[in-house]
Amino acid sequence: MRLFWLLVVCVGVAWGANPAEVRKARREFDDAFSKYEKLLKKRRPKAAELRKAAARLKAAIRKLASLNDPKAVKVLITRCLNHKKFWVVRYTYEAVKANTTSEAAQDEVARLAMRQRDDNLRYVLARMCVGWKSRQVGRLFERLADGRQWRLKVLAAKGLALFKTGSAKGRLERLLRDKHLSVRLAAAASLLALGYPKNKIPKPLRQNPFVDGPFLPKRILTHRLIFIIDASNAMNTKMALTQDEIAERLKELQKTKKQQRRSDNKKKQQKQNKEEFYRQHFVVTRFEFAKLKVRKLIQSLPKEMEVRLLFVSGGVEEFSKKGEAINLSDKDTLKEFWQWYKERMTYPGRDLVEAFRRAFDDPVADTVILITCGGPDKSEIDDYEEFLRWFRQKNFYRGLQVHVAELVADFAAASLTRPEQVARQEQIDRITSFLSKLAQAGEGRFTAVSHIGKVATPSITPQKKPTEKEKPQKEPGREAEKEEKKE
Repeated sequence: MRLFWLLVVCVGVAWGANPAEVRKARREFDDAFSKYEKLLKKRRPKAAELRKAAARLKAAIRKLASLNDPKAVKVLITRCLNHKKFWVVRYTYEAVKANTTSEAAQDEVARLAMRQRDDNLRYVLARMCVGWKSRQVGRLFERLADGRQWRLKVLAAKGLALFKTGSAKGRLERLLRDKHLSVRLAAAASLLALGYPKNKIPKPLRQNPFVDGPFLPKRILTHRLIFIIDASNAMNTKMALTQDEIAERLKELQKTKKQQRRSDNKKKQQKQNKEEFYRQHFVVTRFEFAKLKVRKLIQSLPKEMEVRLLFVSGGVEEFSKKGEAINLSDKDTLKEFWQWYKERMTYPGRDLVEAFRRAFDDPVADTVILITCGGPDKSEIDDYEEFLRWFRQKNFYRGLQVHVAELVADFAAASLTRPEQVARQEQIDRITSFLSKLAQAGEGRFTAVSHIGKVATPSITPQKKPTEKEKPQKEPGREAEKEEKKE
């Protein structure tokens, strides 16, 4: 009998929870859900009542998801995943994703994803299935791999990495020849995880698509990359370059020296006005620094990539009025683009809402790099927390990867009084916290660069090599004595 009851318990765990528990949890969920909906329909609901109802609904969602039952999962997805309140959608997604371990419940999610007609909800459900191994999940990914949407193909390529079947391998090989570079990268990573021969995968796809750097990434590989560069007036503050950047700049200056012959008078002026020379070449504004770094990164990108640049101030400036990307293999377009790039200037404001709205509306882009020294200013949403809520909701259905590089602005902190310096530091900390949360919400990396302070003035003339010390001459008498001893 003990073995029989042990078998019953094991089967119950495998196939789902006790039906009585599911019915009880569902009644609690229905009650909490209906009360919360009634409060939302009121014109002026009390804040305390809303918080209490929301907490009760969270507990009901968590309890129903923890049962790991197909029917419970179906109820949560059908009623909560398209709710008008985003916190309900996100909380349900996280609860179902974390608690769904049985194959029956995973199969139910996959079936719902197959039947879903809304592209956004289908994308969310497919992303939920990544990492699961049930049969229906495998069929879902195979169907998505045969589809047309590149975002779903990327998820399919990631999900098929756990299936060692011939059909999964065949679809990954087919995705390896897809038009979209991000799909090819995901397929290559999955094939390598399955033990696929490296020599059959193109070399660029075998490399790490993202290599981190001190400010901007050293290498990034994606289909379409969007740069959002802060062009507000706050970017006009000066910053000194680091020693490594000074060394790079000196090499460039030495090359120009060789190409252009300078007169003796100019050389004397440079020696006399070393500080002016230093300020001219090694102290730049944050806007110039950002443009310099972005230009170097774009020049190092492979030609098969596409790039969009958005300069953000009170409005958004872009090279193409229609929002078209720049193909790095088109030399004629690049010449016009770099000329336009040099002429960009700073203006008041920082409309990050419009900039990210353009990024979300781009049907091909999958990665964004934001370079800024502050949060939204003179924008549709200026409050930092409200902006983060707006961004999380938009990106939940879009899936953009957002990297943030902060250039910490120094508004003449040395000339401020002690209380003003404290207030300024609090403002900087608030900006840094906001930007780091933004990068976290975009599943990207965050870096903060502040080249503020005294930097050693580099020498213009190359340093002379130290003369080698003369070796002491050997005395002939001692050498003769040593030879006699040897004999």
